[in-house]
Amino acid sequence: MPPRPRTRRLRRLLLGLVLTSALLLGGPNLWILASTSSRISAPDDAPFRPVAIVLGASVYRGGIPSPILEDRLRAAARLYELGKVERILVSGDRDEAREYDEVGPMAAFLVDLGVPQRQIVVDPHGYRTLDSMARAAEAFGIDAATVVTNDFHVPRAVWLGRQHGIDCVGVAAPARHALTTETRLWNTLRESAARCVAVLDVWRGVEPQVEDR
Repeated sequence: MPPRPRTRRLRRLLLGLVLTSALLLGGPNLWILASTSSRISAPDDAPFRPVAIVLGASVYRGGIPSPILEDRLRAAARLYELGKVERILVSGDRDEAREYDEVGPMAAFLVDLGVPQRQIVVDPHGYRTLDSMARAAEAFGIDAATVVTNDFHVPRAVWLGRQHGIDCVGVAAPARHALTTETRLWNTLRESAARCVAVLDVWRGVEPQVEDR
């Protein structure tokens, strides 16, 4: 027997919801990935830019960078060693109320890797990728840079930088620490949603946060 009218309407409704969800989620992801793929490389293949922007991530007790942050910092130090950047901007969260600091340990780790302290600039208000990239342009006057972060994160970072007028290329930091399948899946799902939020933020003209939280 053919489906009843009510069943057909329900199927059309469900199909419409699926297609709408695919468009809302897939559109921003495809846009960001397609528009940045040719601008991302490994450290040794990166073109010259005057500044590397290293995006913050978790820091453990005692000022120890988390594995994904260590990967970013080592990649930035490699760029400096190769002469592909002249300065490094470390952008992350510093919250004195919680006694939490990402940028201080980031700078210290770079110094330990051989980057001169005078060549390191600190932005303690990089609470989000949007904040880091917008402030790089507006607060630090950067108009050309290499963004250094992990492979799953770098397309969004490059895209946001370009939206704020920075001639951005990206370096996907080589992973020195193996991630579990569950962690990689979580990063992929989280980043897919974050790309959609990034497009919405740019469309809405969201301003970067500069006050201490």
